[in-house]
Amino acid sequence: MTVSLLVDFPNEVPVVAKWYFDEWAHVDEDATLESVIQKLSLSLNKASLPLAFVSHLENKLVGAGEIKQRALPEYVGCHYWLDGIYVPPDHRGKGVAKGLIEFALYVAKTMQLPSLYLRCLEHNVALYQKHGFQVVGEAQNKYIMAIQFS
Repeated sequence: MTVSLLVDFPNEVPVVAKWYFDEWAHVDEDATLESVIQKLSLSLNKASLPLAFVSHLENKLVGAGEIKQRALPEYVGCHYWLDGIYVPPDHRGKGVAKGLIEFALYVAKTMQLPSLYLRCLEHNVALYQKHGFQVVGEAQNKYIMAIQFS
């Protein structure tokens, strides 16, 4: 399995955007597949945040994730977020999520980010804890987790 920046695979933006739309964005009445494609395409324009990455297994796209910088009023002091870790159901249990998370942690450390936050459902807490994240709160039926680098 390899993990690479999405900028190196721009033709895969529509596939990743469809995953994101079907998994999360469809609940937002203002979201469209095209709007998700546009947001994801922001990571193709520069080598800074947002930064999207993809995973391949035997040259097949099998997962994606992002690191974003956000200033959310409900999460004061939480600036850098691991977001969109997604693995299609037929590739789960093969270590793809682990590879995506490890890649994100490597990138965050390389970029000298002080910390990385994420939001997840309860069934994903143990996965992130294995990589050093700790639960720091709960909001809207999701767990807020963080890892500190400094």
